[in-house]
Amino acid sequence: MAIRSSNMRGVLSRIGALAASTSLSSAADQAAAQVNLSVTSTQVVGAGYLGIFGNGQYQAWTTPGTYNWVAPAGVTRVRARGAGGGGGGGSQGSSTANSGSGGGGGEYAHGVFTVVPGTAYSITIGAGGVAGNTPTAGGTTSFATRMTMMGGGAGARGAGAQPGGAGGTGGAGGDYRAPGGAGGSTTANGRTGSGGGAGSQLGPGGAGASDGGSSNAQGGGGVGGGDGGPGGGGSAFGTGRLAAGPDIVGGVFTGANGGANNPINASILFPFHSFTGGGGGFTSALGGSSGGNGAGGGVYNNNIGGQGGIGGGGGSGDGTAGTAGAGGIAGGGGGGYSGGGNGGAGFLVLEW
Repeated sequence: MAIRSSNMRGVLSRIGALAASTSLSSAADQAAAQVNLSVTSTQVVGAGYLGIFGNGQYQAWTTPGTYNWVAPAGVTRVRARGAGGGGGGGSQGSSTANSGSGGGGGEYAHGVFTVVPGTAYSITIGAGGVAGNTPTAGGTTSFATRMTMMGGGAGARGAGAQPGGAGGTGGAGGDYRAPGGAGGSTTANGRTGSGGGAGSQLGPGGAGASDGGSSNAQGGGGVGGGDGGPGGGGSAFGTGRLAAGPDIVGGVFTGANGGANNPINASILFPFHSFTGGGGGFTSALGGSSGGNGAGGGVYNNNIGGQGGIGGGGGSGDGTAGTAGAGGIAGGGGGGYSGGGNGGAGFLVLEW
């Protein structure tokens, strides 16, 4: 019998109650029942899995705003993980030869904290930055006063060579933190930059790409350091190039194909629980594709860049009328010609 590990304690309690209420004729029967009782826990997980914490209970917040969480009875420790919002991507400037740069990815952190049962703790989820000619930075995510994660910097309106937004960094608290990846810059000849990936338990976020050449837009950066490339988005398992960064089993996506979200059917309970997917592919004739747990692909001319997967940056929108893709959760938005991509909102997860 295979039982989800987060439910193990409840199952064992029910089995114990059943055994206590069952009449066994002899001590030998009782011993045999104990020997024959076995429970197998199975769980398929992706990269970056941190293990079950406490009783396996959790709550996740992904919508910007402020909330209160009350520590349940008997709970004295929690594990928190989260990231700030991604920065918004820039749009075309005053010249038709200029396009915007990408927003930076949000900072990530996790840690274990002591809490008091019955006490309320405030939680703030940072908003994703807004794209446009005056793009905005991503907001800060926090768990009470215990841990803060900074949002990614805003991209820039096209006006010649412009840097992308800085990756989020500078928060405080927790046991581990990783900065977001920087957004891709624009170039003097008007090429767009894509969004940076969020930091994660795998390390700093991948950087957005700059200048895919005369016929390629840029794929967004992925989590875990997988930089975006000239066309394909990065992933937790590799850098994007004309093809996207691979997924956990080595699958690579090109053209209008999106990265596989979960090719191993892993148990993924909440954002940043673990990572399995690849980046999105690129095509100049169709819109860029969305990433799995990686980043969106780029787009050239009249279509929309791929949206970043969880933690991934948005693909850029290049050419004469390309619109950039939005960042995934905590990912930076891509820079675009006719429109940049919004940054992804931050998140927070508590486990106890």
